[in-house]
Amino acid sequence: MKGYIGLLFLLVIVVSARAQYYEQCLTVSGFADDPDSGHGFNYKSTIRSNSTKEFVMVGDAKLFRLSKEGIKLWEKTVTENIGDYAIDKTGNVLAIHNNSTRLIKYNSNGTLAWEKTYASQFVGRITTDDSDNVYVSGYDNNTAGLLLIKYSSNGTLAWQKTIAGGNGNTLVASGSGDVYVIGNDYNNGGFMLIKYSSNGTLQWQSAINNTIPARELKLGPDNNLYCFLYDNFTTIIYKVSTSTGNTIVNTVLSYGNTVSQFGPGNSIFVLGALGNGRHSIYKVNSNFSGGVFRDLITFQYRTFDYKSIEVEADGTVTANMIYESNDRASIFYRMNSSAVDIDDYLTFESPNTGLVIDYQGSYILPTDYDCVKRITPCGKIPFTISSQPANTTVCPGADAQFSFGVNGTGVLYQWKKGATVLTNNSKYSGVNTATLTV
Repeated sequence: MKGYIGLLFLLVIVVSARAQYYEQCLTVSGFADDPDSGHGFNYKSTIRSNSTKEFVMVGDAKLFRLSKEGIKLWEKTVTENIGDYAIDKTGNVLAIHNNSTRLIKYNSNGTLAWEKTYASQFVGRITTDDSDNVYVSGYDNNTAGLLLIKYSSNGTLAWQKTIAGGNGNTLVASGSGDVYVIGNDYNNGGFMLIKYSSNGTLQWQSAINNTIPARELKLGPDNNLYCFLYDNFTTIIYKVSTSTGNTIVNTVLSYGNTVSQFGPGNSIFVLGALGNGRHSIYKVNSNFSGGVFRDLITFQYRTFDYKSIEVEADGTVTANMIYESNDRASIFYRMNSSAVDIDDYLTFESPNTGLVIDYQGSYILPTDYDCVKRITPCGKIPFTISSQPANTTVCPGADAQFSFGVNGTGVLYQWKKGATVLTNNSKYSGVNTATLTV
């Protein structure tokens, strides 16, 4: 008899990968998006997620609902010119379409919940709160003014507000339903910034005196309101008190067409174009001091091409963007909180049209066709060992086998004896499988 102790043999588990990533293609049948076709607003991303990491994608007048695993649940065709879209906390999908004259809601299972049409009004932007109430901003022809509407989750009109001499550019709602809207002030110049409570009571109205377009409002981790203004060359960020509407501080950056995300410590990471077309990431600290976080090698020639930035809890920063003038190539960066590359950047021979992070920490990148890329850092690959090899005893000349049970995706194997890497020969076989034969 001859005994083999299984613990003398070690199994090294690695992942099939490009560079330090495992790349998958999540097929979303029917999805297509032509970056040159034009949309109702200047998209920076064709994918959005909610707090539970479920997704909605938009492409060529279609809405696509994906599960958190990236499985296509349904698709819906709407009229052209989708102006804005959202996925609420429960997974319902909303979209403004038909040249800003319709607002449609689909339940999470794809059934039509309700639709609103506007005859003398135009709605441009949409947001939701934690109770799935819906808010839209736009323009009211009757009063020649800013328009703000709240609907309950079932589509019932809760309240409607108009302010003469304005036009609603964008809005944001708190979880409890306080809503903030910023719009052009045609009477006084600049912008009007307004807060309403969840029941529609005016809380305050203030002014931002600037001519650079107001593009985005965000509520920060510190519960202050952040207003983002930018054009092709300049970005201005205002930090505003949600209690009073007073500007606390602002900063001016020589970055155009920017996207931004909050990071640890209430910092803000801003990705944008410099005057020469080169792109860079700027970090604004919580006290609004700051500096260049990382210069990128990327040139982006078109004005409003797709670009995205994400910042994780540990300070990891990822950025994705189209970088060739013909929109046919993309680049993906990942760096740590000190702006040092964690892995080599990746390039793709297709336009990646967005970036979100899924519930497992992988990066989801739509393209212009039905392949949605999932990029997973090898260190985040989820796998478990379900069974260990057992000791075995065999007769002289007989084969002994040792097996591991592994649950995971893209797993490769390498058996070792002590520190020696085994190769297939007359003594060993299956050295790159889950079962080693000796």
